[in-house]
Amino acid sequence: MISVFLAIKLIDKYLRLLTITMFALLIIAMLTLLIFGKVKGVGHFAFFIWGLSFGPLVTLMQAAVSRQVKNAKDVATSVQSSVFNLSVIIASSVAGLLLGNYSPMSLVYFAVVLSIPGIIIAFFAKKTLSKAF
Repeated sequence: MISVFLAIKLIDKYLRLLTITMFALLIIAMLTLLIFGKVKGVGHFAFFIWGLSFGPLVTLMQAAVSRQVKNAKDVATSVQSSVFNLSVIIASSVAGLLLGNYSPMSLVYFAVVLSIPGIIIAFFAKKTLSKAF
């Protein structure tokens, strides 16, 4: 809820920065688990950071879609929401396979691998994610 409220306040001015930051926080959370996961309490901190990063992503994506579409924004944001949910389903399925066939730490690597394209796209999407007003 913390990051969602922050995103609501800052999304109009800082959509690109927030998107990059959320993907970066996800990577930081996963690397924290990878490097310091055996230290007592670090897992809780890493999951807190992961929650901060993941919470507002759908809102940020919908804002990005809304900025790109002039007509039929309701249709565009509905499609975006469906695709986001489909991506969660696919990633959860792959994560289940990884968890069943490898170690739980494979999920950490998987999360980082999925975050890298997001952060790269957000970084280069200056026009799309720039200030709308």
